[in-house]
Amino acid sequence: MHHAALIAALEKMENTIATPLARAAVASAAGITPRHLDCLFAVHLGTTFSAHYRRLRLDHARNLLRQSALSATEIAMACGFSGGAHFARRYRAEFGVTPKAERVRKRAMTP
Repeated sequence: MHHAALIAALEKMENTIATPLARAAVASAAGITPRHLDCLFAVHLGTTFSAHYRRLRLDHARNLLRQSALSATEIAMACGFSGGAHFARRYRAEFGVTPKAERVRKRAMTP
């Protein structure tokens, strides 16, 4: 992938995990239209803008669950989710376990 606008959009998304931006704002930051942004995600990444942004945020949350002592609610807020319940639902849908189960599993794997 060597599309400058897509790379710019991805960098903007990675830098705004705590306060996710609207699709139009990310497109504007990359110097393209929202429609063009959607096309780039579909063609180059095989996903949608929203799905990719959510996955970035959930991957970051997973890392925080595994590597920090922050509460699930603090992690939810740090990853741009509106609250703990919403975060837990999205996390479970993506990874098949709740944030609490993820943390318990991480502790069980630590020697």
